[in-house]
Amino acid sequence: MNFNFGRAIGFGILLWIIVFALSALAMAVGWTGFAVVGFIIAVIAGILAFVFAGYVHEDNALMAFYTSLTFVVITAVLDLVITMRFSSTIFSQWTLWLGYALIFIAPFMQVGNAMNPNMRMQHKV
Repeated sequence: MNFNFGRAIGFGILLWIIVFALSALAMAVGWTGFAVVGFIIAVIAGILAFVFAGYVHEDNALMAFYTSLTFVVITAVLDLVITMRFSSTIFSQWTLWLGYALIFIAPFMQVGNAMNPNMRMQHKV
């Protein structure tokens, strides 16, 4: 029942880097004006959070909460410090808040998998 805070921080940073790169790619090709692109990026963020939470190995809802909180705080702080330099209106975009919500919910979806070893994604890290 030990929470691996270092691993959660590392995967939170990796999550933000991947989503930032996808957003930068969308901006580079001129797709940032389309809400569907922001929606897709938010869904990808949720999927990545689900996968990365499997590597953190939480066994109960409290550990999932810690993972969720770590992922959301890290992505929000990095968005505040770095992403705001490129898009000053980022926090007014509903797709960003959807992404945060999906990132927060995703680790809880791994808890049920932790209870059933046959259903849990097998990660060797």
